[in-house]
Amino acid sequence: MFGALRTGLTGLRANQRYLDVIGNNLTNAETVGFKADRMTFSDVMYQT
Repeated sequence: MFGALRTGLTGLRANQRYLDVIGNNLTNAETVGFKADRMTFSDVMYQT
């Protein structure tokens, strides 16, 4: 049972990180010299 909850929690954390990256990119899109960030699978695996 805890394994299923942990899997769900990992998915929620990955989704939150994805939304954070998108929000940061949108916020800084007009900033001079800003380079957009990307989320990769290894970013998700590093957090777990």
